[in-house]
Amino acid sequence: MSKFLLNRRNIDVPPIIGGVLVGLAVVLAGIGVVIKPAMIVAGMLVGIVFLLFPASLLWGFFFYQWTMYLPHIGDKVEAYKLSVGSVNVTPNDLFFAMFALLIGLGMLTRPIAFRRALNNTLGKLVAVFSLYQLGQMLWCAFTGVPIDTVVREGVKYLVCIYMFYIFLYFDRARLAKFARFAYILVLVLPLFQVYMLASGAVWYTSSGTERTFFIGANILYMLVIIYHLVGFRFNAMNMLVIAYMIAGMVMTQYRSAFVALLLVLFYALVILLRRGAVSRVVLGSIGMLMLTTVSITVVSFVKPDYLGQVVTRYSDTFNTEDLNVSRREIMWKISFETFLKNPVLGVGVARPIDIVAAVQEDNEGMQWSPHNFVMRLLAKEGAIGAGLALLIRGVLFRGGVSKRLRNAVGDADKHRFLLTMIMLFVIDLMNATFTYFRTSFVFWMLAGVYLIGLATAAEQQRKPNATSDVGG
Repeated sequence: MSKFLLNRRNIDVPPIIGGVLVGLAVVLAGIGVVIKPAMIVAGMLVGIVFLLFPASLLWGFFFYQWTMYLPHIGDKVEAYKLSVGSVNVTPNDLFFAMFALLIGLGMLTRPIAFRRALNNTLGKLVAVFSLYQLGQMLWCAFTGVPIDTVVREGVKYLVCIYMFYIFLYFDRARLAKFARFAYILVLVLPLFQVYMLASGAVWYTSSGTERTFFIGANILYMLVIIYHLVGFRFNAMNMLVIAYMIAGMVMTQYRSAFVALLLVLFYALVILLRRGAVSRVVLGSIGMLMLTTVSITVVSFVKPDYLGQVVTRYSDTFNTEDLNVSRREIMWKISFETFLKNPVLGVGVARPIDIVAAVQEDNEGMQWSPHNFVMRLLAKEGAIGAGLALLIRGVLFRGGVSKRLRNAVGDADKHRFLLTMIMLFVIDLMNATFTYFRTSFVFWMLAGVYLIGLATAAEQQRKPNATSDVGG
């Protein structure tokens, strides 16, 4: 039965059908319109669609993530939970279960393709990393950590298997179709932010900063910026889209994304100067600066005092006297001290870390969150977990600069790959995106794309004139 279902994956049907179904079901359930029996029926129908057309799961998953950015609705969607005994199940958990199911079926029905995914250093490392996460979850579960907490925390890391889903069910053509779909949805997001500022539908941090979106939107904006920037064509449309995305980033006020943006722009500048395109750099930079200024000015008209908040927050990025910066220093210290006490395995992926010793008059009620993926992994999973995660990134960085990848995907896509890796690494060092389900899928998707690139290169070596259809 499963083999029959998976063999249907080459049929071209609009993958958005699955996305619309799951998005509609979740949104309606989130605002209390759909009763539980109807939700169960809708879930079964959506599950059948995903089994028949596995590639549509990616479309549905992204559409669900996008619904969380809808003003007045997104917070209800994100907060929706189904209680199964003592465990609260979120739609993200259900999506993860579906990814795992399809990967399992793919292992059974396409063993050769799966072995190909494991026939390289990256595949082996991710397989070991996923097994280590399972071990961490079992260890926590058998030592008194509530199952609900184990599931909630463990899945944050276990999403690494998403890489295998991408490799098994996608090729470059299918990824391009999905990218166009995602691109259109991302372009709408800044309009939601303008509405939120105008209507006052913002949320406030503990330091009083007004926010429109979480960090996830910044990663999506950066992907669009990288795509347009790496074409190295400073035409009006490219500059307009980049300025529009930068305005969206400004409205979120995330400093980690701001630092990543500066590095991405510097990288592109170096490449252009190496190519001798000095005039394009000067004219393009002036044009993009003007368009960005216009975009941000529009935002300031919507909420006049907002621009001052943005300037203050960005200017305090490296100010050690800033309250948020000093808090993170405290968290890093706690994380490292915790690691020294548990250097090999950490305290456990789902075990809470006590910060009583760090609570001071100005940070009462503060929770442990180091905003740095290395510090988080060292404390939670020890040297083994942090070492595996860093090795995976090292393999991807090394592959990104290799001629093999450039020959397989072209020079522009190679630069896009490297820039995305740099962007994610910087944000992970300054935020918690590596364990944030809404954004970590971008990293693991990138790893899957890298595997497809390697397989494409291998196929080109065997058959120089053949057209590749790897993973699909």
